[in-house]
Amino acid sequence: MVASASGVSSATVSRVYNNPGSVSAEKRNAVFKAAAKLGYIPNKSASALRRNGSGIITLLEIKKEKREYYWAELSLFKWFYADVLKAVKEVTDPSMFQLNLATAANAEDLGKLKGTTDGLICFDVDRMEEAELIADSGLPFIIGHHTKNYTGFPRCSTDNEAGGVLQAELLKKAGCTRPAYITAHLDAVEPHRDRLNGFLSAFGREQVTIIETGVGRDAGFKAAKGIISELKSGRIDGIAAVNDITATGAGYALTDAGLKVQTDIPLAGYDNMPFGIALPFSLLSIDINPAGIYRSAAKMLLEELTGKASQASRIISPFAASNPF
Repeated sequence: MVASASGVSSATVSRVYNNPGSVSAEKRNAVFKAAAKLGYIPNKSASALRRNGSGIITLLEIKKEKREYYWAELSLFKWFYADVLKAVKEVTDPSMFQLNLATAANAEDLGKLKGTTDGLICFDVDRMEEAELIADSGLPFIIGHHTKNYTGFPRCSTDNEAGGVLQAELLKKAGCTRPAYITAHLDAVEPHRDRLNGFLSAFGREQVTIIETGVGRDAGFKAAKGIISELKSGRIDGIAAVNDITATGAGYALTDAGLKVQTDIPLAGYDNMPFGIALPFSLLSIDINPAGIYRSAAKMLLEELTGKASQASRIISPFAASNPF
């Protein structure tokens, strides 16, 4: 009935709910409009039985244990997972798959998911052993999002080196030629290294003062406070930090020293965190587009599960925040 009312084939109706990315927006809208008019609600359980599957896709988080530093443990980053979850739901809700949430720490945990889910969208896989653990589960999967260098694994990634270049360009546009860069954990955290490398490639190593005092508001404050004399003399004429939290600390140190953020000293962070609206100064930032990354990851998994050829990897480029705080 929906096919007749929307003027498409029954196969197209099936693709709208199972693999919406393979159907034009015009046809999708026609199907949804006809379905609403007829009161049609797709039976996800029946569809799963026809496919001989569970009809479930799982957004999986790998537990990070014994970490010196892990960004998502900071309460200020809870918005990030919420954006990811909302984006995945936007893809799975109109499909014939239901969304499940799970956490795993080891192979035993992953083994328990077999038979209960058809595939995994893996949140923030940032170590090779995590990728290998997931691959060994035998379940279809896509890993995100600091995974650009994880060749051989289905992945949807951000490009942290490109983001570092964009961060440098923000400061250059503001007139900065001799910046300081605040970071830490370069040996242990690959995204930190990549962001710094991208930044250095845009400015040149000899032009950048690298400060490794730590990550976070207190560390950013301490780092900026330690170079106030250089900032006032002009030997250093801008600051970038590995993330917005660290940049925020630097901004408060500048303010305490009587320097106006952006007017006297350009300041750039990374992550485009939503708390910026409450700051007493503006903050330039880079947005990695978490919703875009995981929306794409969900589509990739859906394509694989419904038999459509899918790319082995996709990179969703970060961008300079169009409306800095």
